[in-house]
Amino acid sequence: MNVQVSDRAIEDLLAIAERLSDFSISGALAVVDSYDRVLEQLRDFPLSGQASPVAVGMRVIRSGVYRFLYFVSEDRVVLARVLDGRGQHDLP
Repeated sequence: MNVQVSDRAIEDLLAIAERLSDFSISGALAVVDSYDRVLEQLRDFPLSGQASPVAVGMRVIRSGVYRFLYFVSEDRVVLARVLDGRGQHDLP
């Protein structure tokens, strides 16, 4: 399946990686590795994430403390957001 990444998801990922790099380069690289693994998973298994309880039509894949929110249409998957779930209990 074709996977597209929204501008917002790219901004999210870059902000997380930049914040982590201030403390740990390996931490920043780890979140980028998680992102790569999630994209592979979405390509191969687009419905593998759980339905989001707070955003109708969205699905979520959790990787550590990060939440990858996406939606699936007939011909593509769109990664909409990459969120840091620490301390944000209302996140899916």
